[in-house]
Amino acid sequence: MDISYLGLLFSMLLLVFPLIIFHTLKLKLSKQLMISFGRMIGQLAIVGLWLQFLLDQEDWRLTLLWAGIMLINAIFTVKGD
Repeated sequence: MDISYLGLLFSMLLLVFPLIIFHTLKLKLSKQLMISFGRMIGQLAIVGLWLQFLLDQEDWRLTLLWAGIMLINAIFTVKGD
């Protein structure tokens, strides 16, 4: 299921509430929030493009290789290096 541009816009509107709270409480976190949101959008776009490429190949070996890489990464993440 693809996210429409309208859906993405609505998700961005959810940032208004924390921004209002930060402004009301005079917290200087607005810049950090916007940077974090931009990084999140960028990372999700890159992962989405990679997965689209991977799944369009229709090669079970490539998919299995990628699943193995993700599994190894998850193990190292849980173990804490």
